[in-house]
Amino acid sequence: MKDKIDHIINLSLNIITDKGINLKELYPEDLFTHCLGVAHLAIALGIEYNFNLQDLLDLGVGSLVHDYGKIEIAEKILNKSGALDNSEYQLIQSHTSIGYRELKQYSFNKRTDGVSVF
Repeated sequence: MKDKIDHIINLSLNIITDKGINLKELYPEDLFTHCLGVAHLAIALGIEYNFNLQDLLDLGVGSLVHDYGKIEIAEKILNKSGALDNSEYQLIQSHTSIGYRELKQYSFNKRTDGVSVF
């Protein structure tokens, strides 16, 4: 199953790259690793539930861009070791709206366009 998951992730990354977005360059390493992990788990579940290829690709793309809005937030806030103050917390919470706003210009498809909001 790992080979199939890796293949779907690579296809998903290609879909994103074809839109002109290089996540490996845009995301800090830990965020890229996190999104790959989310994609791996989501695709594994999709395979277990017998999703078709398009559904698996939608899961892959959505998982890889679900935290896209975090690229607009300072790393010192994202990586803060202590408690966030109220304004920092609100900024972190806004990453979903930021991601949606930034990604909608690329129009992946209707199913993945809103994934960064959740």
